[in-house]
Amino acid sequence: MNLRIYRDLLSIVLKLKDKNKIYAIDSILYTLVLCLSTVICLVYLKLGIRGYFISYVIANIFSIIFIILVSKIKLRHFFRKIDKKLYKKLVFYSAPLIINSLSYWITTAFDRYMINWFLNENSVGLYAVAAKIPTILSTFTGIFSQAWLISSISEYENDRDTTFYSETFINYSQISLIICALLILFIKPFMKIYVSSDYFVSWTYSPTLILAAVFSGICAFLTGIYYAYKKSVSTTITTLIGAIINVLLNLLLIPKIGVIGATIATVISWFIIMVLKIKYLYKFIELRVNYFPFVISIILIICEILTLNISSDIIKYLINFVLCSVVILLNYRIINKSYSFIKKMLKGRIIDKN
Repeated sequence: MNLRIYRDLLSIVLKLKDKNKIYAIDSILYTLVLCLSTVICLVYLKLGIRGYFISYVIANIFSIIFIILVSKIKLRHFFRKIDKKLYKKLVFYSAPLIINSLSYWITTAFDRYMINWFLNENSVGLYAVAAKIPTILSTFTGIFSQAWLISSISEYENDRDTTFYSETFINYSQISLIICALLILFIKPFMKIYVSSDYFVSWTYSPTLILAAVFSGICAFLTGIYYAYKKSVSTTITTLIGAIINVLLNLLLIPKIGVIGATIATVISWFIIMVLKIKYLYKFIELRVNYFPFVISIILIICEILTLNISSDIIKYLINFVLCSVVILLNYRIINKSYSFIKKMLKGRIIDKN
């Protein structure tokens, strides 16, 4: 645990010093070393669970040494005398975030324990398989959120321009909604290839969890602004409310409608957290955002999820194709931006070659 803390501290320093290339290389090498050491410890040395933990120790030590050697971070800064005033500020700021992290865990993972409690392990397995695609989406949004947190704080310290926050929110939400609509459109044929026939039924749970992952990602984005304005109590309150609602809905829905009840509880909880975060946000910053395409896109995606219950595959895919196309058209702005960016990048490469 201590090694992970030191690695995280060094990673934060890399971000603060804009050494993003080193940060990216370190993340890749850390993953490779972790995988390699895990294989050696488990497969060849047969150390069992002990080998699993040893591989984590090896990967963290490697990462720490790599960052220190390549980034030339001065370690003496880590051993300076403690500033008591700053220490008190950090404790006051960080204390609510412990509750925030616990609430986040409840909203994200507690439903699996509830499913096991009310149903059985097989149902937990189906839910876990259904959550794989949303987990991949959450991983990418998590990487973005880490980078966004630094950018958000830097912008606040420089000029506190709300245009930056507004534009980033629009771009991020549009990309998320388009990806969500496309994933839901192709989820059934993909799961037919991706999982065995025993778990194929889990595809019916995935679409709701994909939408929940979008709401969760937007919440993570908004949390970055809360952190920049040092509103740790406010962001904790919103997440705590969502966690309580999640538990209550799981208690109510899982016994009545099974695994689908857990997915509904998750998506409703994250939606409420998102709405609350947007609402509280306007107390200290005003985002200049047109919410009409955002709201309509969410409604269309919900219709896309409900359409999956139609028995005829032809009618189902036809309706969902139309709904997905409308979502893309509503968020065409980000597509134009992406096209212009790629065009400029390719043009720049051609000029450099010439």
